[in-house]
Amino acid sequence: MSCIPGPPQVKNIIGNELCERFSYYGLRAILVLYFVDILGWSEAFAISMFSYSSALAYFMPLGGGIIADTKLGKYRTILYFSLIYVFGSFILSITSIDGLVWGAILGLLLIAIGTGGLKPCVSAFGAEQFSPVDEESISAYFHAFYFAINTGSVVSFVLTPLIRKYFGYSVAFSIPCVLLFTATGIFFRARHQYTHVHPNGNAFVKVLSSIWEAGFVRRNLPLNHDQHWIERSNIPVNQVNEIRSVLQIMKIFSTLPTFWMLYDQQGSAWTIQASKMKLFGLEPEQLGVVNPLLILLLIPIHEKCVYPFLRRIGTIY
Repeated sequence: MSCIPGPPQVKNIIGNELCERFSYYGLRAILVLYFVDILGWSEAFAISMFSYSSALAYFMPLGGGIIADTKLGKYRTILYFSLIYVFGSFILSITSIDGLVWGAILGLLLIAIGTGGLKPCVSAFGAEQFSPVDEESISAYFHAFYFAINTGSVVSFVLTPLIRKYFGYSVAFSIPCVLLFTATGIFFRARHQYTHVHPNGNAFVKVLSSIWEAGFVRRNLPLNHDQHWIERSNIPVNQVNEIRSVLQIMKIFSTLPTFWMLYDQQGSAWTIQASKMKLFGLEPEQLGVVNPLLILLLIPIHEKCVYPFLRRIGTIY
């Protein structure tokens, strides 16, 4: 069985993700040190700017998903946001030659918009290439996709700090820019082979519309004692139950921002801390390789050992 299942164009999607993740994690690895060493920002301000750009990058998937599901479709959304992404990376790499503050800010803004806008579409677009639907092949695809993400991350965490050390920040930023351009080219190359699913509305927008209708527009409508307030909205019963489930899950998801605030310190506060430590020949940014490296080791273990065992004993299906 091929390590990348499905039709040939799936390889383009995974190849695109591999190069894009190298680009993203490569520039993020050296970013906070660039702020401090070249732009002369304080450590606190450098960490704040790093965090603001991360926050925008992880907020933009909401916008990218809505645009893909209501207007452009996944393919065009990925392509257009990729072009924004490439332009932002180009600005950052070019202006880093002279250490221009405006270039860093504008480049990061476009990079955050670009990477966040395409992110909700890429993996789902790959899954849409499987017809007829084969759950085993799709599962293998997602494992390969996640493996590509962390392979790009590992390689970038190892190489980019060395490029920064021996050739400077401008070259270190240029390599991710070239890889990002390559990623877009790989994705575009299979444009005539992709299966396209017509946009049919965004689930997030539908849920918000129902909550707005039930909580504000129709809030004065009476309810029976066993009815949920979301039932004031004019939607089918099965969708009411789905939204009620989402609202329950949100109680758990509301705790996740704390985790991700700590997680994102790997590229900012922890990198600055590492720059003041004795690392026995390692560069401070290279310590971030531990997380994706463990993931690369654990993915095949789970795929070949853990999940088959759980299926045999009936824990998962």
